[in-house]
Amino acid sequence: MSLLDRWTGRVVGFFDDVLLPDEQRVQLVRARRALEEGRAAEALVFLEQIEARRPGHAKVLELIGLARLALGDGAGASKALREAALQRPEGEVLWALAQALEASGEVRGARDALREAQRVGVGGELALRVAASLGRVYLRLGRADRAAHEVRRALRGASGPGVGAAQEVLGRALLARGEAQEASSSLRAARESGEGSGEVDARYGEALLRCGDAPGAWAVLGAASASRPEDGATRVLAAQAAWAAGDVAGVEGLLASWAARLEGASGLEARVLLGRAALRRGAWSAALGWVEPALVEARGLTGAVAVVAEARLMQAAAGDRVALEAAEAMFERLREVGGESAEAWAGLGRCRLLAGAWAGARRALEQARELGSADGVEVELGRCALEAGDVSAAVALLSGWAQREAGAGEALSAWARAAEASGEAARLLAAARGRLRPPLEVAPEASGDPRAVSRAVQAAVAWAAQTPGTGEVLAGLRVAQEALEQPLSVAVMGEFNAGKSSLVNALLGEAIVPMGVLPTTAHINVMRYGTRRVAELHGADGAVEEVAFSEVRRRVKEDEGAGQIDHLEYLYPHPDLRRVHLWDTPGFNALNADHEAQARRALERAEAILWVCDAAQALTRSELDVLAELRAPEERVLVVLNKVDRLGEDAAARAAAVAEVVAHLEEGLAGRALGIFPVSALLALQGQGEGSGLPQLRAALEASVFDRAGRLKALEATARLEGAAETLRGISAARLALLQGLRETLAGVEARIQAEEARFIAERIPQEQRMLADQLDFLLTVIEREIHEALRPSPGLMGALLTRVELAEEDAEFITELLVQRFKQ
Repeated sequence: MSLLDRWTGRVVGFFDDVLLPDEQRVQLVRARRALEEGRAAEALVFLEQIEARRPGHAKVLELIGLARLALGDGAGASKALREAALQRPEGEVLWALAQALEASGEVRGARDALREAQRVGVGGELALRVAASLGRVYLRLGRADRAAHEVRRALRGASGPGVGAAQEVLGRALLARGEAQEASSSLRAARESGEGSGEVDARYGEALLRCGDAPGAWAVLGAASASRPEDGATRVLAAQAAWAAGDVAGVEGLLASWAARLEGASGLEARVLLGRAALRRGAWSAALGWVEPALVEARGLTGAVAVVAEARLMQAAAGDRVALEAAEAMFERLREVGGESAEAWAGLGRCRLLAGAWAGARRALEQARELGSADGVEVELGRCALEAGDVSAAVALLSGWAQREAGAGEALSAWARAAEASGEAARLLAAARGRLRPPLEVAPEASGDPRAVSRAVQAAVAWAAQTPGTGEVLAGLRVAQEALEQPLSVAVMGEFNAGKSSLVNALLGEAIVPMGVLPTTAHINVMRYGTRRVAELHGADGAVEEVAFSEVRRRVKEDEGAGQIDHLEYLYPHPDLRRVHLWDTPGFNALNADHEAQARRALERAEAILWVCDAAQALTRSELDVLAELRAPEERVLVVLNKVDRLGEDAAARAAAVAEVVAHLEEGLAGRALGIFPVSALLALQGQGEGSGLPQLRAALEASVFDRAGRLKALEATARLEGAAETLRGISAARLALLQGLRETLAGVEARIQAEEARFIAERIPQEQRMLADQLDFLLTVIEREIHEALRPSPGLMGALLTRVELAEEDAEFITELLVQRFKQ
């Protein structure tokens, strides 16, 4: 029942009490009928005519106030009703006055009128409507607590008309206090009663949204926005619900054509929502277009800063280095305006990931995770842990991501959803698990390939080095690794003065070791790689001394007979020496017996032997005897027929002589060598490579010696690797089982904590609340008594003269109820 309906129904009852002439009485009847039919302007004409002839009549002033109120003239209505109330301070008049004052913006005056109506006494439906109006006024004054108190008190035991309107006011007050669940119940009742105002749907949808019922809120607010298309605030609220429900198209449909029309906070929020929707679609440029221009205006709006930061991050992920710097600056700004949020730290971590700063990224992402981010930072953290070599942590993080609940992707950022869609999490998890398993795979066809086997052994050594419990296996693998990496040893043997040093120099292409007609090689000379040109004298006592190449001959000569030098090593930056060590040895049948002992020692240690003989005297019986004593000469000995340039000036005659010598050597060797190679080391050193026979010797070394020796080393290393495989696989299985056990233990601990938390909430908290309530009951009783005592006048003469002042009953009740409610919260 409207205000006018209620009032015009009373008009007939007091006609008899109004002493008006017949003409004015007729006008009053016409005015009443016009008010009943909604013709307030016509009614006002009749009433003002009566007022002009008989001014100041309370009943006429009441109707004038109602007519002006119906016409939207709050100031005029309040003026007429205030005069009427002064004459007849009844509840109906005061309630009407309050409506007029509220309409004219005099909210505090409306409050006072309503309080006065309650004081003089109202009952039934009017009492409920007065309380609802008072609650609405208190809401406008920012006093949600008092509004809820007034309406709750009026609703106790109330039924019938007016309950729905009061429920709406209560719901709005509860919503303002943050009590969304109870607010949604009150607002739902108001909607169902049909007495709610035009805003009841919007407030109900807002309550549902705050309760976390995004789909329900979107359904209610979407309909409310459609029914009130010009209500920008409701449209933005509906867009928030659509976003929470995951309906990106709904957000853009509601706001795309409205963002420019909305002003203030609603306009900024609309732009932020549109920016977030664009980001969800991966359209970072569109997101910047919506939000970036509003950054100055939205200085304190964290959502705007967050959208721009995320958009710049997506731009940086596409390869824009400048955008990466801008993104990091925006996430730092987000920390300034929004505090230490998970969103800001996660963004900073991803910026550092793109920059390749793994340690900094891991620290930032761990901070985000600690602050409660549900944004998929486990994937990035897993990647950081993997880069840092913390494989177990990577497996734990990525396994947790893979086992997350279905449907969680809707709550993820564009960054995390892109990682999920690309399969990055699965790829990283597979890589992490693979690194927990020892890398022992060598394809059967590659078991003789030194390079493939070397890579496998290196990977196994690296894995075992960072895995506990692999010490013994690691030592064996390192032996295999050193053997594979050790250059091949090639000994240059033969009797003295056969040109061994010349051949070594020819093979290296430079005159490095001393040459001469005397047995200059008195010790084993090892040619190996070094970064600078220097010789090392290794003493019999283990001492090592560096000397210049030019000083070697003098130092060796000084050592003749003393035996202080064990062997010499020539370090030289020659690329061939990275894979081959050349041993230039003392000759056999030398004058010094020590020289021959040195040569025989080299025979046993070398992986290949170049037996050098003078073409003029070929192999002697003593040389053939030495070759017969060698281990597997047919697999590692190449006979080099040196100085063939001395077999004649004429090429044809020289070739015939060489052929004769070779035939003689083949007969004497009887298969105890890989081949015979005529060469001239002197011609090779003089730059006549093709005619020296040296290229043929090199090719034979590569094909028959180096390749075979490399395969043998690879096979030996493969055998050692296979021997370690079973042990390492057992260790790997144990680590994986331990990790899984720890995960299961952690899951059990989390379940027990959750169960204990639920039990605590269900049992202990209510118990504590009851104890606290008992204590507060006593405390509040004391407080109320003290308030009454403080306001009661003191006895005596002055007390008798002073007006008695006490708390009104409703004020005391409100203070008590408010304190109880607040302490319960």
